[in-house]
Amino acid sequence: MATPVLTPDKGEQLKRDIRNAVITVLIGAVIWFIPVPVGLKAVTWHLFAIFVAVIAGFILNPLPLGAVSMIALSFATITNTVSLGDALSGFSDSIIWLVVSSFLFAKAFIKTGLGYRIAYVLIRAIGDSTRAYSSSSTFTRTMGSPAWCLTSWRCIRRSAP
Repeated sequence: MATPVLTPDKGEQLKRDIRNAVITVLIGAVIWFIPVPVGLKAVTWHLFAIFVAVIAGFILNPLPLGAVSMIALSFATITNTVSLGDALSGFSDSIIWLVVSSFLFAKAFIKTGLGYRIAYVLIRAIGDSTRAYSSSSTFTRTMGSPAWCLTSWRCIRRSAP
């Protein structure tokens, strides 16, 4: 089996990703080894260093966001900054899985073009004129709005006593 040849574009991308990964780790390491400010515990400071490194990783994007998050979670657990139970407790919340699944569905809709296909079918069925399309869109949103929490504020207002 032949080894894949790196094209200049892939080679440049690999160099950029390695550089961004090194920068991300350096940012975390510098904060980690800075003396702990007065009034903070060492664990708190180390968790802050991991958090800042994760944010830098999200911005610089040396790896996908999930990989950066899992590496940070593993590092925080290995260094005893956070216990394993505390680190994984967030995954037991159903809201987290709702958000994750919505991102997965959105990515699938984008990659497959399913959203465009559904929209084209609806436009073909409804869109005889701009007026018919806008009326049906308004009607759909009006009927669906009591059931859909499109913003946090709407959800909070509805769930409050």
